[in-house]
Formats: sequence, structure tokens, C-alpha cells
Amino acid sequence: MLSGEKVEPKVFNDDNVGPVMDRIYESGTIKIFSEIALKAMKTFSIESPYVHFDTTSITVYGDYELCANEKDLDI
Repeated sequence: MLSGEKVEPKVFNDDNVGPVMDRIYESGTIKIFSEIALKAMKTFSIESPYVHFDTTSITVYGDYELCANEKDLDI
């Protein structure tokens, strides 16, 4: 694991993983990811004059009729 110590799988259960997942959600996954990425860049001396952080996602629900051709598709 991240601590460098071997951890037996049996120690992971609802009582300890659930609260950790709640804390990750409350802290904000994007914030946590950004801090880990920045730490890795500093640790491994990775220089980057540009940062691209694509947070887009597309979610579609429901039933949709198929388009006859691409011209019918408006995005």
C-alpha cells in the first residue's frame, strides 16, 4: 500500500473502508487528486509549464431514437 507496509486483505471491511470513503468524498476527490499529482511532480522533479486537468464527463439517461444521419445530431 502507500505506507510501504504489507497489509492483509482481511483488514479491509465496511467498518474501516466506509468512513475513509466518506472522508474522501467530503474532502473532494478533485482536490485530493490535485494534491497527489502536485506532490508526485515535486517528488520526481517533473517540470510542466502547462497543466491540463480535464474534468468533463457526459452522462445520458433515458431512451433515445436513433438518428437517421449525423446531420440530425446536435451537440
